[in-house]
Amino acid sequence: NQAPKLPLNVQIKIRYRSKAIATRLLKGDMPGTLFLRFKKPARALTPGQSAVFYRNREVLGGGVIK
Repeated sequence: NQAPKLPLNVQIKIRYRSKAIATRLLKGDMPGTLFLRFKKPARALTPGQSAVFYRNREVLGGGVIK
C-alpha cells in the first residue's frame, strides 16, 4: 500500500473504546514523525499513549504520543 498524501483529515482514537476525534494529520519536523492538529480541544492525552488514525473505517496507521 502507498502512504496517503499529507496533510489529511482523519479521525483518531486514543483508547480502544473512546470516541473518534476529528484531526488534521500533518508531516512532522523530523523524518518519520507526524503532527496532529485537533479540530476541537482533546482531553487527557498522555505521552506514551498510542494514537490510531482512521479514514472512515479504514485504519491508516498509528503511533505513540510524545
